[in-house]
Amino acid sequence: MSQVHDNFSKYKSGVAALKLTSALFLAVGNFLIISAIYTGNEKTSLSLPELLRGIMLLLGFGTLVASIVLAIIATRKGWKLKELVTENVTKVVLSQAFELIEYAPKKALSHAVIEDTKLITDWDTRSGSDYIRGKYKGYGFEFSDIELSETVTITTDGETTITTYNEKFKGQWIILYTKKELPTVLRLRKKVKSVRMKSSVETENMAFNSKYQIEANDPHGAFLILTPHFMEKVTHADTLANGRTFVYFGGRKVHIAIYNKRNLFEFSARKKAHSSIDALMELQRKEVKYITDILDVFLSNESLFG
Repeated sequence: MSQVHDNFSKYKSGVAALKLTSALFLAVGNFLIISAIYTGNEKTSLSLPELLRGIMLLLGFGTLVASIVLAIIATRKGWKLKELVTENVTKVVLSQAFELIEYAPKKALSHAVIEDTKLITDWDTRSGSDYIRGKYKGYGFEFSDIELSETVTITTDGETTITTYNEKFKGQWIILYTKKELPTVLRLRKKVKSVRMKSSVETENMAFNSKYQIEANDPHGAFLILTPHFMEKVTHADTLANGRTFVYFGGRKVHIAIYNKRNLFEFSARKKAHSSIDALMELQRKEVKYITDILDVFLSNESLFG
């Protein structure tokens, strides 16, 4: 492990030094080129000999090229640093908490998997990262960070086209697999004050009704899932999530989507909390606990996971 610490420090300091040097070369190169152009302008009071200006331009462009080369080297070393963190921090932390089958930092849950739940509406663009597949307490699960957005294209004057992306969801998406078929398709969406959200099913828990939009194919099946005790658990999970929660029950899957505008398991050499392997381990253990705390709430429903 000491070798990992040494490599982490070496790569981290190397990336920082390369980025700083690249920025300095960029500044110097721009200064030399702008100065050479400025002093060659007949309207300025300051002028320099043609040969000197030529040397300044040559040095300036050479410095800019060096800046680009250093930036490329820094980027490549940054990739190696992220790979080191993936293999020696994230995978280790995940393996301690889960029976880990797959961890793919650049992969995410598919467009179709998310779309099929119909939990989030009016989106057409998906991106994501940190795909995890494994088992937790004997139950299969999948996870990834997900961002969903709606593409809006506006054409003005018949010529100018402006494309914007309205964020519809950014956070964590968890799929928990049950061992038996669920009695109905049920969707829960945490309500927001600015949007009117009508439910197709009402429970006897008025507080829960006011907190969630409830949609179900079969009301009787919905009540088999939404027992009084489990509604309390779902509300508790929402508190733990510290965001807007969406839950889908259907087939043998429970989808738990948390809109909290966060990405988990990210690494940045600039952040103080990522200053060492030990600090990263501690931070990512907390992020894993964030996931397992929510999983534990849903697994406590013995009628679904007994």
